[in-house]
Amino acid sequence: MVLLFLALMPLTLRPAFALGTTISGKPGDWSLQLDGQPFFIQGVGCRERMGADGTNYLALAEELGANAVRTWGLESTNQRYLDEAQARGLQVNVGIWLPHPGSAVHPNLTYTQPDHPQLKAVRKQVRAYVRRYKDHPAVMLWTLGNEVFYAAGKDAREIAGIKAFLQSLARMVKQEDPAHLVSYAAAGWRRARHLREVSAIDVVGVNHYGDVLRLRWKLKQLGETRPFILTEMGPIRPEDSGRDHLEVPIDPSDIDKAQRYQLYLAQLRARARHSFGAFVFMLGDPKPDDQTWWPLTLGEQKRLTYAAVQAFYTGKEAANRPPLCAAVRIAVSELAPKEAFTLDVIAADPDGDSLSFGANFWPLDSWRQQKAADLVKARFEFQTPQLKLRAPKRQGRHLLFVTASDGQGHVCITRAALRVKN
Repeated sequence: MVLLFLALMPLTLRPAFALGTTISGKPGDWSLQLDGQPFFIQGVGCRERMGADGTNYLALAEELGANAVRTWGLESTNQRYLDEAQARGLQVNVGIWLPHPGSAVHPNLTYTQPDHPQLKAVRKQVRAYVRRYKDHPAVMLWTLGNEVFYAAGKDAREIAGIKAFLQSLARMVKQEDPAHLVSYAAAGWRRARHLREVSAIDVVGVNHYGDVLRLRWKLKQLGETRPFILTEMGPIRPEDSGRDHLEVPIDPSDIDKAQRYQLYLAQLRARARHSFGAFVFMLGDPKPDDQTWWPLTLGEQKRLTYAAVQAFYTGKEAANRPPLCAAVRIAVSELAPKEAFTLDVIAADPDGDSLSFGANFWPLDSWRQQKAADLVKARFEFQTPQLKLRAPKRQGRHLLFVTASDGQGHVCITRAALRVKN
């Protein structure tokens, strides 16, 4: 199967030294100005500068053709991150993480108490960070919080408290740094409606996984006239996908995801007067359950989704294309501990490169308590397009991840669910 790439030329990268970001125009005809020049964000979410295996994700962002990256927390957005981003011509949307009320990490936190010790600590940390880095030439935008309203659910008092906290925090940041814009990352258009009462937010940020034209229409219906950016953008979410026989979300193929990235980016570009661009999701070390869904790479190995975004951002197709993984089929999905079984991997390489396979298991039922270290490497009996493995000894549901690498720096990933029984 051939994937047709859209050929749109990239926009000019920023100058070496930043003067700040501003908004010009009027509703329906906005323009983001960086150092006095129009700038459209061709971004990618980039959690950390370096991965656990030594992967340089900022280098991958530069090669992708991105002109900006987004982070999610101040711990990773440190001096080394900003310095390297500047050296690679990348602007940084600095993600300032705000704690989620009632989360496992902050079970007693509530935004209904403005003087809550944890909120006072957040204000102090944010003020110190902004003062330290506001003049760094890589800083483009401050994004205060990620999906905090979503975490509050339908609690009206908590939502009101978050609005008040966001308003005061955004004002504080703008007082400390009037040269840069402030945003917030909402979980979809429904939660973006809460921002209408947070006037200190300059740009409406939305984490959106789907049709951009519908998002623009929904924001218009809400009466939102400010420009928007997609603080996260990608294919459909697991919760929007179908389920298999073990009630595990069915992961779309790399081909489907790659086509969706290009479609949504094209829709966004067509709405450039309303939006300042997007940060595709994502580059960085994945959580175990995210290995197949979101990451554009597996370490340094590039997937078809990476190639699709790169073709859109640069207007050029890579000389060597990633392999395609369509599916992995297991004849029997309920197995005894350490039982041998075979599976068929439907994978091919468009350039005829030979493929080598890898696999690992991940215990699924207690995934919120699992760590990446809990991945169990599969034991191969033999290795061909039909693989023979042994089930893990741990009982319960597992995801089996299978990779096919072409030896040219590219990989495709697919997965299947199985159960280890008594």
